[in-house]
Amino acid sequence: NNVPTTTHTEKNNLILLGSKFLEKYLVILDFPAQEMILRSYGKPLETNIPSYGLALAKKDKKTIVSGIWDNSSASKNGIELGDEIIKINSKDANTLSLFELIPFFISEGHNTMEVEFINKKREYKRVTLSKEMLF
Repeated sequence: NNVPTTTHTEKNNLILLGSKFLEKYLVILDFPAQEMILRSYGKPLETNIPSYGLALAKKDKKTIVSGIWDNSSASKNGIELGDEIIKINSKDANTLSLFELIPFFISEGHNTMEVEFINKKREYKRVTLSKEMLF
């Protein structure tokens, strides 16, 4: 109901973008880089989306960063694609399903989230993410 995007991280790490969302942007697909670039077009989006700026997926019983938004709280705090999320707010992310992790991301009462992760260099990191408007 008026949600401009829906993520389907359990189904091939896809994000479904609706026409109400896309009509606000010029969409540029860069296939070699596997990127989609959105440039503002026409009226601004009426509803902004508060987000930490990352998407997760499960791989080999691990919780992996499957999506990251440039200039989001997650990217500013050094989280990158492929990093393994160990804990979210002191809860073991690997023992929780993606469905059980959703409340950490959409809770309206909380605007920060503590994330513990292991980056590609196998370094352990702990950061506090803040919800920021994506658009």
